[in-house]
Amino acid sequence: MSLTLKVGQSVVLDATPVTNSGSTAKVETARWASEGTAALLLSQSPANPLSVTVYAQSAGVSNVSCVADADLGEGVREISSGIRLTVVDDAAVALEIRAGEATGPSA
Repeated sequence: MSLTLKVGQSVVLDATPVTNSGSTAKVETARWASEGTAALLLSQSPANPLSVTVYAQSAGVSNVSCVADADLGEGVREISSGIRLTVVDDAAVALEIRAGEATGPSA
């Protein structure tokens, strides 16, 4: 999955653990991370660690991932998922030329 943001925009990402049959499951802990060329600020929700707000700070491409512990006991069984974020700036991409009114002798 991929998503495009402009510099200065933000988006909330939610991770939902599911079983093999597609039912919602529980996890113990979750952590979010980003890696790539886009500068991203991640703010994980204290109330819901499976939710993070991503703030796009500079252009580039980064992967944002969530890793959770699906072992509801003493051990650790990590599950993970990720999304590719492309951040674009508002730089010029084309020129637009407009003509004014003609002046001088009329034909």
